[in-house]
Amino acid sequence: MPVPIIALAILVSGATPPIPPVFAPTHLPPTIVAALQRVVTQPKPRYPVQNVVSPDDYPAAAKGRGTVGMDLLTDKNGGVADCWITQSSGSWQLDAGTCNVVKRRARFTPALDRDGNPTLGKIAVQVDWENVFRRTRSVRAN
Repeated sequence: MPVPIIALAILVSGATPPIPPVFAPTHLPPTIVAALQRVVTQPKPRYPVQNVVSPDDYPAAAKGRGTVGMDLLTDKNGGVADCWITQSSGSWQLDAGTCNVVKRRARFTPALDRDGNPTLGKIAVQVDWENVFRRTRSVRAN
């Protein structure tokens, strides 16, 4: 199978191919949609999501300090089951890195269904990297 010219140029130059950011899906699996439709109390952050990231989490390959908007799917225990980018910072490395950190560290009071049982939930959050650096008074080159 022949290698496309663009892929060959990337391989020869050693450049990293651009990876597009992952945006929120337009269609979720029916079981997740059904669970989300039963939610009467949305998940609530146990602490500000902005505070789960630090300048040390800033990806070395990222450019800029934009805001990353995400939709998070929370599980029955209040952890983050999945993350989708809804607002790109302009750097796919920063978007993906922020999503990964938030998935690992953020915790929520679980969503509740009509019967008062913990269930899957969905919440929109943002991380403003300019504020992350300002909050810690860190100076780091972009």
